[in-house]
Amino acid sequence: MHRLPTVFAQILRLIPRTEFEKLAREHGGQKGVRSFSCWAQLGCLLYAQLSRQMSLRDLVLALETKRRFLYQTIGTPEVRRSTLADANERRSYRIYEAQCLRQVPAHRFRFRHKLYSFDASVIDLCLSVFPWAKFRRTKGAIKLHALLDHDGHIPSVVRITTGSTHDIQEGRKFVFEPDSIFVFDRGYVDYAWFYQIHLQRAFFVTRLKRGATFRVVARREPPPLSGVTSDQTIRIKGSKADSIPVELRRISYIDPGTGKRYFFLTNHFRLSAKTVAEIYR
Repeated sequence: MHRLPTVFAQILRLIPRTEFEKLAREHGGQKGVRSFSCWAQLGCLLYAQLSRQMSLRDLVLALETKRRFLYQTIGTPEVRRSTLADANERRSYRIYEAQCLRQVPAHRFRFRHKLYSFDASVIDLCLSVFPWAKFRRTKGAIKLHALLDHDGHIPSVVRITTGSTHDIQEGRKFVFEPDSIFVFDRGYVDYAWFYQIHLQRAFFVTRLKRGATFRVVARREPPPLSGVTSDQTIRIKGSKADSIPVELRRISYIDPGTGKRYFFLTNHFRLSAKTVAEIYR
């Protein structure tokens, strides 16, 4: 039977183990260690945070039921409270501080705005074990909605709903930080919502839905060899026109790697068309 890695194991994979162990050696964290390594300590502390354990005793009791999980993810079959307490007291916090600073660098963009992206993922669940998570007739699932802060690629907000919840339902609940850029796919297309983002002095970048009707107000000459084939100012027409009574920007772009054409929609007029395309990519 094929076994999928747990969510916790996938989170740990984001931390390069060899890099972390090098940091541990540099800070003397591995001296005299026989069984409970710095990597195992990191795994325990992360698990404590993610599962909201309030004390070492609670954490050890929670881990006691997961011996196989412990061995597969952090390389130790058992964690004693005294062992974990000693490690927390004697090992330098600078090991974990240094790793954190490496994991969350201050990424700089060619623009001054904060950049966020919305995303939603369906997580399959066994319907016989989680009957409350009914998604389809024979399938169970929940949906994870995340607002990702690209300054470090850390989720700013995470919400969990039923698997059938539409992406835009949760999208409407997010608060928009003024002067920030929010990126999302066509699952979030709602012109009235776009207008609310605009009124809150924030920016959005998304893809224009097929069949959208609009009127071209102005055209800008795209730079050569940029992949941008058109850069237009438009107004939405038809039944959706009243939902967003402002001018928008439509950018046509051909991905040089795949040859696929994309049509982007944004309310940001100062960035170059190529930058808008790269933001979505």
